[in-house]
Amino acid sequence: MSMFKIIFGALILMIFGVIEANAINQSICDSGANVELYPNGSLKSCVPNESLDVNDIICNSQNLVNFYDNGQLESCILAEQATISGQECKEFGPVNFYDNGQLKSCILAEQATISGQKCKEFEPINFYPEGKLKSCSKNE
Repeated sequence: MSMFKIIFGALILMIFGVIEANAINQSICDSGANVELYPNGSLKSCVPNESLDVNDIICNSQNLVNFYDNGQLESCILAEQATISGQECKEFGPVNFYDNGQLKSCILAEQATISGQKCKEFEPINFYPEGKLKSCSKNE
C-alpha cells in the first residue's frame, strides 16, 4: 500500500510540474567527475560517462555538458556534425542554446547563407533568442 502512495504521489508531482519527468540526472556523469546541481536538485553540469544524446544533439563524452535548471541543454561540444535549427554545426565544435531550446551559437560546418548573409564555414554563428541571425564571419 505504501508503494502505491509513493508512485501516486510522484505522478501527481509530475502532472503539476514539480518534478520534470524528462530531466537528466547525475547518473549520466563520469564517475569521479565534478557534478554540479541546482538548488532544486536538477543537474547543472558534468562530464558524461559516454556520448550523450539530448534531443538528437550528440554531446562528446570527454567534455563538460551544461544544463539550465529547467533541464534544457545549455552547452556542450558536439560528438558529431549536427543540423540544428537548419544550420550545419561542426563536429567537435561548441554548441550553445537559450533556455527555450533555441540555438544560440555553434561553429558552421559549411558555408551558409542566413538571412541573405553569406557566412563562412568553420567560423562561429550567433543567433538571438527568437532565432534571427545575430552575427557570423562574412564570406566575401
